[in-house]
Amino acid sequence: MTLCYVSGPYTKNNMNGKTQEENIAQARQIGCRLWEKGFSVIVPHENTSYFEKDCNIDYNTYIRGDLDMLSRCDYIVMTPDWESSKGAIIEKDYADILKIPIYVYPELPKLSKNEIENSLILQNIREESMNQYRKNIQDVLSQQ
Repeated sequence: MTLCYVSGPYTKNNMNGKTQEENIAQARQIGCRLWEKGFSVIVPHENTSYFEKDCNIDYNTYIRGDLDMLSRCDYIVMTPDWESSKGAIIEKDYADILKIPIYVYPELPKLSKNEIENSLILQNIREESMNQYRKNIQDVLSQQ
């Protein structure tokens, strides 16, 4: 499937006046629209939601991880208020360097006919692989 990355403010310390919860909800909503259109989606807001409370790593480590995920994506979709976020600006600049197409919500990428066809082919291959994997597991378990 074609992979999209959602970028925008996360913390309440951004200049958009939203709470952290509102920023996460906004990114999740955009991610949902993309899933509904047939994309696979990375929403980093959800991936590490509130990790800063329990995980002892610094901001730059999160950004490096986000850029690593972004580098594997086909598109980046920015929230409408992305410019209020230092991290989103870094992600957008990185996408520019990698020549990843950039959209600003509500504009969303569209799947081409080839992407849709390739997605269906890959889905069939994954299903066949998983069926073979399950059969192999059953064979091993039945021999024990």
